[in-house]
Amino acid sequence: MSTTTIHQIACDNGRTCLTIHQRQDGLFFYTEDSFEGWDDTPAMWREGYPPSGLFTTAEEAKAEAEAVLPWLRATRI
Repeated sequence: MSTTTIHQIACDNGRTCLTIHQRQDGLFFYTEDSFEGWDDTPAMWREGYPPSGLFTTAEEAKAEAEAVLPWLRATRI
């Protein structure tokens, strides 16, 4: 199922971000993504796994992410 990126918030270190996605059926979920590289490969963004549960609004997804991701809470204080 394809998704649309609704919102992204980057961590202060620039290597982690929260991404809120919307599925084709209208539900939302979030991932905590990281910027990583291995050996001789260039760094790239990797989508966090597993993704969150499903939410009826993007605001609900963001609220849960703020409750469970310490770095996200710290950027909002």
